[in-house]
Amino acid sequence: MDITEPEGDFSIEWNDNSTYEPTVRMQRGVTNVTFNGTEMIAHPEEYEGSALQYNWTLIDEDADETLRDGITESNWTYEEFTDAGEYTIRLNLTDEPSEFTHEGEGNYRAIEKTIIIERGPVPDLMVHDLEFSEEEISVGDVVIISVNVTNIGDLEAEDIDTKLRVDGELVDIDERFYQDGEELDEKVIETGETVTVKMELETEDSGERTVNVNVTAAEEPEVLWIDNEIEDTIYVEEDEEEYGLLFEIEDEDGNAIEGATVEVDGMEETTDTNGEAVFDDLEPDTYEYEVTHEGYETEDGEVEIENEDETVTVTMEEDEEDDIPGFTSLMLMFGVIIAVAIYRKKKEQG
Repeated sequence: MDITEPEGDFSIEWNDNSTYEPTVRMQRGVTNVTFNGTEMIAHPEEYEGSALQYNWTLIDEDADETLRDGITESNWTYEEFTDAGEYTIRLNLTDEPSEFTHEGEGNYRAIEKTIIIERGPVPDLMVHDLEFSEEEISVGDVVIISVNVTNIGDLEAEDIDTKLRVDGELVDIDERFYQDGEELDEKVIETGETVTVKMELETEDSGERTVNVNVTAAEEPEVLWIDNEIEDTIYVEEDEEEYGLLFEIEDEDGNAIEGATVEVDGMEETTDTNGEAVFDDLEPDTYEYEVTHEGYETEDGEVEIENEDETVTVTMEEDEEDDIPGFTSLMLMFGVIIAVAIYRKKKEQG
């Protein structure tokens, strides 16, 4: 037995804690584990002041896989513990000023410890079902974005942080939480429960945009941030200018016609006392119109709106079928004749 081997022990540190115990039990969420051998020293009698030579090996016992080998620093951190299980950390070192070997030649010492990574009660959020309130989106539109968030962990999720990014840029939001259609007062998700998170996005730029929503809870470990975000692509169209269309309806003498019905692509307006009807918020396009009024012939046509408001003047002609010369007088005369005939007949019978 080599009684002049290096003295001391290495520690395992996480969450500002350290231990020298052979078995370390930690929450699964702890991913950064530091192996610290800086307090170990060469044998004070034989090799005082000699520099120690380190060689670390980390083994995943469950997978029978070496995760790290040949680490020569005295103090190093492993940042990739993602699965619960049993791990072995082995330190081989020497304080003899000679070539270091694994076979124990020279003044050699080996220390081995077991780490058990356990998953404790933590929230685990899963984000799914990303939806947008509008299918066709233009610049300046306010779109409501909603996602469903399910807590599949075994601890209530509190202090929930929701982040919205568009093309990687963080967007300020005021998110709201809903369950069964009702808004929740507290942003808390119980174990096994699902809530809907809604937020507003005002579109500013046209083109294809990538929308990403990320939701995490305060006590949710980073190793569980596997399904905490979701993203989709939307297309934002250019905001087309909208214009007004004014109709001026008059008779053949230039007098305004009140009460005329003007129909434009299924939309209807009635002329006012000035014979005017207005259609607002029309995008550039070609529109068909029809103007009707009792006693006048129907007028129709089309108008093209480009980059400015348009005015259409329509002159309505009187309906000839309603204005036969002498027609009214003739009807009055027939009425008088019939009335006289009825009167005489009654008088003869009386």
